[in-house]
Amino acid sequence: MTKNSYDNQEDLLWAMAIGRGDQQALGKLYDKYAPALTGIISRIVQKDTAADEVLQKVFRLVWCEAGLFDASKHSFFTWLIKMTRQIAIDTVRSAASENPASTHTVYEVAGVTEPFERYMFDLLFYKGLTCTEAATVMNIPADEIKKHVRLAIKTWSK
Repeated sequence: MTKNSYDNQEDLLWAMAIGRGDQQALGKLYDKYAPALTGIISRIVQKDTAADEVLQKVFRLVWCEAGLFDASKHSFFTWLIKMTRQIAIDTVRSAASENPASTHTVYEVAGVTEPFERYMFDLLFYKGLTCTEAATVMNIPADEIKKHVRLAIKTWSK
């Protein structure tokens, strides 16, 4: 048995235990995955306090929905990553809608002035779409999106 398959089986057992209300199983999963999930959250959410809140939301959701985990679709860790990413993106969106002035600062720093670019950055950074998904929505080649992102990164790094 490989380490990966052992981890997957162990995670599945913990998920089932959490579904039955076992708090120790939740603690074990937290100890195992919190550092990796914190890294993901920190890349999406810039504030440490918000990152801590996102991690708490993730594990509250794990507590409530562990019984819904389906091992035939993906590994437990993949399920956690998807959940974490979505909650982090939702947190950023919520903060942006509560404080629209903050989005203007991002646009100014990135040198974004055109409505086209604002829409593109909204799709990428506030809606959490990939370059390919944003290109599909905007009906332009993905390379065009990537070009604008590269230019923005160069502007940010000056």
